[in-house]
Amino acid sequence: MRFRILGLLALVLTLGFTIFLAGSLRAQQPAPVALSGRVSSSAEGPMEGVDVTARASGSTIAVTVITDEHGIYRFPASHLAPGAYGLTIRAAGYVLPKAAHVAVAPGSSAHLDLPLAKTNDLEDQMSNGDWLISMPGTLEQKNNLLQCVDCHTLQRVVDSYHTAAEFKNIVLPRMVNYANNSFWLRPQAFKTARPRPPFPDEVADYLASINQSAGPRKWALKTLPRLKGAATHVIITQYDLPTHLVQPHDVIQTPDGMIWYSDFGQQNIGMLDPKTGKVTQYAVPANKPGYITGELEIDQDPDGNLWLANMFQGQIDRFDRKTKTFTTYPVPPATHPDFTQESMVMPLHSNVDGKVWTNNQDDHSFRGLDVKTGTFESMGPYYYPGSTTHTFNAYGIVSDSANTLWLMDFGGAAIAHFVPATNTFKIIQTPTPLSHPRRGRVDDRTGLFWFAEYGANRIGMYDTKADDGTIKEFEMPTPFDSPYDVVADKNGDVWAGSMVTDRIQRLDPSTGRISEWQLPTDTNTRRVWADNTKSTVTFWTGSNHGAAIVHLEPLP
Repeated sequence: MRFRILGLLALVLTLGFTIFLAGSLRAQQPAPVALSGRVSSSAEGPMEGVDVTARASGSTIAVTVITDEHGIYRFPASHLAPGAYGLTIRAAGYVLPKAAHVAVAPGSSAHLDLPLAKTNDLEDQMSNGDWLISMPGTLEQKNNLLQCVDCHTLQRVVDSYHTAAEFKNIVLPRMVNYANNSFWLRPQAFKTARPRPPFPDEVADYLASINQSAGPRKWALKTLPRLKGAATHVIITQYDLPTHLVQPHDVIQTPDGMIWYSDFGQQNIGMLDPKTGKVTQYAVPANKPGYITGELEIDQDPDGNLWLANMFQGQIDRFDRKTKTFTTYPVPPATHPDFTQESMVMPLHSNVDGKVWTNNQDDHSFRGLDVKTGTFESMGPYYYPGSTTHTFNAYGIVSDSANTLWLMDFGGAAIAHFVPATNTFKIIQTPTPLSHPRRGRVDDRTGLFWFAEYGANRIGMYDTKADDGTIKEFEMPTPFDSPYDVVADKNGDVWAGSMVTDRIQRLDPSTGRISEWQLPTDTNTRRVWADNTKSTVTFWTGSNHGAAIVHLEPLP
């Protein structure tokens, strides 16, 4: 009897090991490939780090993979359904000499090699980061140009013929009178001249020194090197939005998996269904019809409602996702002159005290909305110690679990902690001067406040629990990555995106290592979002100047 039991036990163990081994081998099998090929050129041979994009005819969805060290690209069958596709590439300095088309049949793998040729028009391929590393000048002079990319590419600057006098007296005054919501397809000007100090003469002089006002440029064009190694292990999906005028500024995900965006230039918010690519837009009520339109921040409260900062319309809005209806909260007209803007809204922890916070970007004060009564309380502005004129110019505002606020001085080099209940305001300087902190988030699990240092090309971290005045900084891997926003994911990694280089970054704080991926198109990344719903964290952002939503999936 004992031997029979031992025999049965051995049989069970053998079967179990066989099943485990078969499962393990299946797990090691590569995913089915729908389309593959080799990218090469006579100058380089097989080319690593080339973005290859496939789009079916008439589709609003494009899928991108990146070539490996052998120049091989592979589209997994999970991301490329059977059909006819056109292929495009991104590799600065190279073009496809002729259009590339391929048919993907059900149940089989298509193959198409892509020989590339040198381009005759490099400047049309250059990112803003490429222009910045190419042009002569000091870091301070080049950092001034980071203001330009909010609305247009730097190619427009270097290809212009304006003299220094024209820049000073005509071009720059016209630029500052455009609202922040503008971009080259839809400029929006203030009805009256905006009261801002003039640019220093040296800015106009520098702009004229790098454009073509004195003749063709004499400095060489340079491009950032293509990313290689782990940076090629990624799938990028881009979803087109209904028109080229849509500016998806903030992109977030709701618990049902839908992707929502604020339109920076128009009175709409939109919802993308990633499974189908369908986009649904909802018109946001206007508080000031005929005036500058568009929203900046979009976020969700603990009840799942969406909140919008309606910029120059003088209101914040709550959107009920179930009923698809808006509740608007206009700021009292007497406290809202033409240039005031509610750029941020912070409902994340409104369940603590019933307050949703926004800002007055004109005088850099803050407004707390009592959601029950619909009334605003204004506080600030606040000044640097020892000054009665130097205000803390908060751009990004985020809340912690106690619904106190952490602020980023985009005009300077500091963050601050604002406790509304006690009206206390503590300023903490960044280690790097002129860092221009822009946006970020407090991670409720750790109490770490992560923020983007746009001017310093760094990510900043402050421990809100220790609150000892010490900021740790992590330098970005590429010059002029200039992160706009950062967010921590469930693993503690921190994601960022570049308005300038069209690259996405992920920081491992335990090692300080930053991974980077190249997006396939000019993107002008703003708000970034980490999708924690899957075993492997993925990333979402908006192509603010490209009317698209971008999803990035890192691969092992």
